[in-house]
Amino acid sequence: MTVVIEKIIKPSRFNNKPNKNLEGLKTKISKNQSKFKIMINRVVRGIAGTFVLISILLAVYVNINWLWFTAFVGVNLLQSSFTQWCLMDKILAKLGVKAEGDSCTNC
Repeated sequence: MTVVIEKIIKPSRFNNKPNKNLEGLKTKISKNQSKFKIMINRVVRGIAGTFVLISILLAVYVNINWLWFTAFVGVNLLQSSFTQWCLMDKILAKLGVKAEGDSCTNC
């Protein structure tokens, strides 16, 4: 999409002045595109929340020992707040999720 807009913004050979309205449109579109990038922070928090909810449901309906998995997720989140290192962050980076911002504990 930006390629098409850049072709429009380039000045023609008859008019050497670029159109400022179209340049503003280009910056608006680039700002909107950054909103849709997947942030690794949100993915890590979403996965952690999903793991906690699933393990609670498994503890209620299957076996109480699934609460150990909930404790494991909680301990990992706690240690990542102190050490700034998160295993899920590393796994997602290897899967290709772009790191937009800091580690999984900073927003």
